[in-house]
Amino acid sequence: MTTFGVEEEYFLVDPGTLQPVSLAEAVLDDLPPQEDGQLTHEFLAFELERATVVCTELAEAESDLVACRADVAVAARRHGVLPAGTGTPFEAATPTVTATPRYRALGAEARGVLDDHQIGATQVHVGVPDREAGVRALNRTRVWLPTLMVLTGNRRVERLVGVGGTVDRATVAWHARLSERYPTLEVRVTDALLRHVSDVLDAAGDRPRVVELLDRLWQTGTGAETQQRAFHAGGLPGLRAVYESSFT
Repeated sequence: MTTFGVEEEYFLVDPGTLQPVSLAEAVLDDLPPQEDGQLTHEFLAFELERATVVCTELAEAESDLVACRADVAVAARRHGVLPAGTGTPFEAATPTVTATPRYRALGAEARGVLDDHQIGATQVHVGVPDREAGVRALNRTRVWLPTLMVLTGNRRVERLVGVGGTVDRATVAWHARLSERYPTLEVRVTDALLRHVSDVLDAAGDRPRVVELLDRLWQTGTGAETQQRAFHAGGLPGLRAVYESSFT
């Protein structure tokens, strides 16, 4: 039986300017207790991360992520901010590092890249029976990473930037790897998504659904293209509407 888990990140932004607002701790404190999975702050104080439980069915992950997004949207609204599933914020803000010893140390070491390191990602962790099987799976996965990166691109073109790594071994930039702590293959090439990952999960292992999803993507565009169209057609209110609809 294959097991997997999903992590997705959300920015908290000002509804008027769409700039990030460092209220992750306040929003977390206002959320109901998490019975399963984890909802935590991230490196920057305007970002949250949801990690599902270990799943064996695609519907489990979808249900988890949909429910979490709904809870985050309600709590964020109470604090006057809007959650946004996007690879980069519309406008960068002066970054505030989350006040934990590890994140503060990383912030000091990576001070030169903080302004351009305002990124959100989606990660998928798939269980592997042993290290050898993991290496085989990684070798088969890596050839698809460029395609996956293009298909899931979800950031303003103007915000595409080169991002360097930090000296912390756990956070050097990577796209796919075998975990050193768990028997899993981790893929981290995907931007944070406008919608939850149910479409991608639903298509997993189902060639007709993959073809259907790619056909829809060809017609409607990537998340990045959706954001571009919304902004060009309706300015900030148009883009805000896209963010709001993705959490309902």
